[in-house]
Amino acid sequence: MRSAYFVISLVFLASCAPQITLRHEELPVTPADDLYLPDTDTVVTGTITMLSAELQAIDLVQIRGDSFPEQAAAFRRARLLFDLPVAPYYGGIIEARVKTIERGVSGYMLSVELLEWKEYPVNRELARESLNRLLRQKGRLFGSLLYELGFEKWEPDAGLQLEGYDPAKDICIYSMVGEVIKEGIMEKQPMLIVWATPEGKLKHVVLTTARRVLERR
Repeated sequence: MRSAYFVISLVFLASCAPQITLRHEELPVTPADDLYLPDTDTVVTGTITMLSAELQAIDLVQIRGDSFPEQAAAFRRARLLFDLPVAPYYGGIIEARVKTIERGVSGYMLSVELLEWKEYPVNRELARESLNRLLRQKGRLFGSLLYELGFEKWEPDAGLQLEGYDPAKDICIYSMVGEVIKEGIMEKQPMLIVWATPEGKLKHVVLTTARRVLERR
């Protein structure tokens, strides 16, 4: 009886694992410019991105779509430039109280006064381990999807990169890229887009392609 329960539990757990789906040339987070911040003090929640070695910003992201997660996508609704650095920053979720100083020409780039902030950790390591386990479990499917995109194998080129966080759905958006291949003047790179809870539980995994045109000399 115990072994039967154990088998049923394994089947149940396997069915809870997300599928790996294929989308062509999708971004982890698509830029948008439709968030209006009032001039009064406002509490925002997002993730830090480094625009350069010295310039950091906080990205505010929202997941939209008719059906979650299969037909949903993540949009960066605003990018805020603080007047003070967030430090030390450990790669988690930032909740900040801000006040608008200046609105950028592009619509989503805002300069804000940083009044106070705190960081909430994310379990990126567990998300990475869960992703690697899923890739092993779905090895045949993953291999066929890679082949459809023109890649022979998956060799990760970097770890999980935190791209954004939607506080309403409590979902972290990660990306992981594979090794680059060159096709004439084009570089092509496989990319995994991973949605997970801050605790590291996988919700959605997409295989897509990142492309870049090489400059001619």
